[in-house]
Amino acid sequence: ALAGLRGGRWPSPRGSTAGLTQLLGLSVATVAIIVGRSLSPFIQHYAREIFSFGRIQALNAAELHVAHEIQSSLMAPRELESGPWVIAAMSVPAKEVGGDFYEYIPALGNSIGGIAIGDVSGKGIPAALQMAVVRTIFRIEARRAIFPAAPLNAAEQSLATKTPRGG
Repeated sequence: ALAGLRGGRWPSPRGSTAGLTQLLGLSVATVAIIVGRSLSPFIQHYAREIFSFGRIQALNAAELHVAHEIQSSLMAPRELESGPWVIAAMSVPAKEVGGDFYEYIPALGNSIGGIAIGDVSGKGIPAALQMAVVRTIFRIEARRAIFPAAPLNAAEQSLATKTPRGG
């Protein structure tokens, strides 16, 4: 390296720009190859992670759609005739599924004695599962009782032992 020095200074690049350009190009290419090889495993890893995350998201969306369909099938009918009355109701959860419900309370004959509306604490799948339990208990108890307080008290007693605090 010292042999190329003239008077303690590097030679002027005027005559050798082609050599310097080649050296710079080779250096850039070498750095690109080194960086590419070292980043390749990371890029491949993250590409697999993104693909896996996408599959999980699609599966979750499909499962929530099925849960919504099941919950919709558990709800009381949207429209019901009772003598001269036609009653219509609809529940639209904040998420795909939720804890709101309504139920028609039967009366003597084939008529409606009342309407029950409920809202389970929370949202999503836990609230939907709790709603299914509450509605089932209430339906059973409402068919046994004459007065509205009886099914409510029976449902409350049944749920008191099974529901977490604050639920």
